[in-house]
Amino acid sequence: MIKKPLILGVALLCLALAIILPPPLFAEPAAPEEEGIFIPIANLNKLEKVLRGHEGIVRSIAFSADGRMVVSGGDDSVISLWDLAKGEITRSFKGHSSFVSSVLFGPEDKTITSRSGKPENSVIIWDVKTGAQIEATQASLMPAFNTVYSPDRKQMASWAANSVALWDVKSGQKIMTLEGHTGRVNTVAFSKDGLVLASGAEDRTIVLWDAATGDRIKTLEGHTDEVYSLAFSPNGRLLASGSGDKTILIWDLAGIFVANALKKGEFETTKEFDSRLGRINMLYTSSIKVGNYNADVSAFEAEIAGNKVYAAIPREKAKELTERKNMAYVEGKIRYFDADTILLAETYLVDKATADKFIVGTSIEKLTASYIPKPVTDELPPENIHEIPDFNASPRLQDIAIIIGIEEYRELPKSEYSRSDAGVIKDYLKALGFQERNITYLADASASLSDIKKSVESWLPNRVKPESTVFIYYSGHGAPDPTTGDAYIVPYDGDPNYLHETAYPLKRLYERLAQLQAAEVMVVLDSCFSGTGGRSVIASGARPLVMARETNGIGPNMAVLTSTQGTQISTSSPEKGHGLFTYYFLKAIKNDKKTFSDIYSYIKPLVEDEAKSMNVSQSPSLMPAIDSLKGRFSIRK
Repeated sequence: MIKKPLILGVALLCLALAIILPPPLFAEPAAPEEEGIFIPIANLNKLEKVLRGHEGIVRSIAFSADGRMVVSGGDDSVISLWDLAKGEITRSFKGHSSFVSSVLFGPEDKTITSRSGKPENSVIIWDVKTGAQIEATQASLMPAFNTVYSPDRKQMASWAANSVALWDVKSGQKIMTLEGHTGRVNTVAFSKDGLVLASGAEDRTIVLWDAATGDRIKTLEGHTDEVYSLAFSPNGRLLASGSGDKTILIWDLAGIFVANALKKGEFETTKEFDSRLGRINMLYTSSIKVGNYNADVSAFEAEIAGNKVYAAIPREKAKELTERKNMAYVEGKIRYFDADTILLAETYLVDKATADKFIVGTSIEKLTASYIPKPVTDELPPENIHEIPDFNASPRLQDIAIIIGIEEYRELPKSEYSRSDAGVIKDYLKALGFQERNITYLADASASLSDIKKSVESWLPNRVKPESTVFIYYSGHGAPDPTTGDAYIVPYDGDPNYLHETAYPLKRLYERLAQLQAAEVMVVLDSCFSGTGGRSVIASGARPLVMARETNGIGPNMAVLTSTQGTQISTSSPEKGHGLFTYYFLKAIKNDKKTFSDIYSYIKPLVEDEAKSMNVSQSPSLMPAIDSLKGRFSIRK
């Protein structure tokens, strides 16, 4: 048994298997001979990285949607774009004449919006790829100072003097006051799940608070001047802080969430708690500092949070890895040991460029310099599905489509890539012969509940003809009614707490479509209805993993192809820039799959396998049964 403790950052457990770095792309190899590495939970939180480059106070920070880039601005009037893995500035944006007070990424991280203090509310929108200014305005596009909303917009935090106040947005009543700083509070930020609140102050510290109870979780110390800006990464694991000392510090907060995951729940019996702990066997990722290679023992010396370890790597592979040491990371599994300790097992160094894996341990004698290569597959690199082929399609004058894609919601978290998914679907339909005048396209704010109702229940019936093929596509959040299990499409202005008033029932959609006097009706849904994450939401306080009740009532001339089954979540792929299901749906069309049954047979194993590599279970479904659809419901004529 290994007795030497090892400090190691682990992945955010409050989101179950959410991991900041890419998951393995291959089968799990056999575990190392070592029993594991014992880690005190109290030592998990650590300073991950220091970013230096600004010449003045860093007043604003934001993470990209994939968590791999950081943008910052401050008193030097420069906006800096950082590669987080390398800790380097990849591009600087210069155009403001005064200090930069706010920065944020635009949709799909393609733009950056920045605001300067002078002239008043001067706003510039930048192209991330080229660095060019897209637009300069005097409009107030950025958040107001001294207030910030929780992700679900049910709470608001304000700050003044040495304290932070939490408010209930609906009632306007103050919930609590958080006191603990010894200097003026300058900035506050919510984690993306709303569970943690961070505050930075004149006293050079950052305090992490439990947003539900107001308890102080931890105080972070590392800056040598006032803390002016804070930002959480998309999965909440990392916190970035900007200061008057001209640095940005990146903090790994994994220990907070590990401790919460190992805490006995209020309504959990001791027996249930013990049983749950025995089952904990979750994936983790962490950074690793790779040192010099020792050819005599075929291993790199390395450090994980200041503790010496070894990564056994064959010499020919070590030479390759030397050029990209800063891209390597560690992955493995967490197992419960006792109330203060976790056990890290099956620990590997991963070469991010090749996905090769190498065993990591604390004793070189027990390691073997071998590796598990990424397997060779027939799968090509991600296909650019935006390059639409010439389908040589005849005009489809009678066919009609409604396309809905909601990525940015009024009061809900983003549904990643849903708007771009819908846009490409529209382009494909036009290439397949659908006429622009017969396509209704609803995106983001134009996809309100009234817009969806009007399109489905008025616009569509007024245009359909007996010979028409109707195509319906929806990408965005779904939600279950926790009481009945009924599934709902969530419009731009939807609220999962008031589904009956603000959302569109899936059952109603099917009923309306079944009433159409059309030749065929094809429905494609890239959404999920379990409330467990991905492209689904659920009422505040409701139990997740709700099994949405199966919606019957589809007409004899209808076929429905959906991205998930049961309690699964509909996932998206940053590598592909699309929802996984929509990407393969479009790829199937490009590869000459014409009917719903052919498309379903083609995409089902592809979606299942790629979702599995992301540690997610996702399997498309088709109604009615595939045997009854042979030769019918053709998307390509």
